[in-house]
Amino acid sequence: FKGISPYNINSGLQEINQEDYLKTLLVVAEKKIELIKEPNAYKKRTKLASFLISKGFESELVFKTVKDLI
Repeated sequence: FKGISPYNINSGLQEINQEDYLKTLLVVAEKKIELIKEPNAYKKRTKLASFLISKGFESELVFKTVKDLI
């Protein structure tokens, strides 16, 4: 929508280090989980997953991370 060419998008995505990406996902998830005051574990997982997906992380990685944390 912003007029960025597919070539630039693909080359930008390939520059992302996978290890740093996963580390960032974990840090963001750990910070957010402390802020969620939901006693129900299912609802807490849902809120955390929704937040992380809204930040642009892939759903498959989000669900794996959330499952490991809660």
